[in-house]
Amino acid sequence: MAPGTRLRFSDRAMALDGVSMPMAARGAGRFELAGQTVWVHWLDADNRTAALGDPAGGRVWIMDRSGAPGERLRAAREILDWYGYDLRRLDRL
Repeated sequence: MAPGTRLRFSDRAMALDGVSMPMAARGAGRFELAGQTVWVHWLDADNRTAALGDPAGGRVWIMDRSGAPGERLRAAREILDWYGYDLRRLDRL
């Protein structure tokens, strides 16, 4: 997804640019999103920035409530790199 893509969350769904997808909690930091597993790998202390990905490594993203994560973006990238995600796709955006 492109920077600035709008996400909205409820107890049972996530809407991506207005398209709703079913979502269910599967444990601490573990979710099923539209039938696919997503893990929250990192969340900053103030719940502003989150680093997420699927455990197989095919999908990864960083979300920030403010749209300007600053230093938190670097921290999120470092965590995802440590987990072994290929971050080159993030760099193309």
